[in-house]
Amino acid sequence: MGESSGRGSSGSRNAPVVLKRTITEMKVKIKTEVLDYEGKPIKVSDTENLVWRTVVSNALNSVVPNEVLTGEQKARCYRITQKIYDSNEPDLTVEERSFVLERIEKVFNSPLICGKSKEFFEEKQQPPSVDK
Repeated sequence: MGESSGRGSSGSRNAPVVLKRTITEMKVKIKTEVLDYEGKPIKVSDTENLVWRTVVSNALNSVVPNEVLTGEQKARCYRITQKIYDSNEPDLTVEERSFVLERIEKVFNSPLICGKSKEFFEEKQQPPSVDK
């Protein structure tokens, strides 16, 4: 064979391509209270306010009627849930935040929770915790 099958310019085309994968992680203040339309914390009891950790955990560990999660989806739910309980400010990748948002939209039938979750998990977040 000629030189074209060797290390020439055409040979470099067959070399493995290493793509740089940029994973944008963002610290999420998962114990931040969920606020209503007036900016007040949503109460879950007389002494407790709803926090994002609860919303995310419920979304990741629930299924809607007739929904069947794949093994990969279940494993992903488990890994993300573990992350949010291992730290009060876990680093979540863009892919993890997107998956969490999908689960929240599927599990919660609340425009408030779905809208606030998009604000919270997108780049324009993180609201300060409510001082008492």
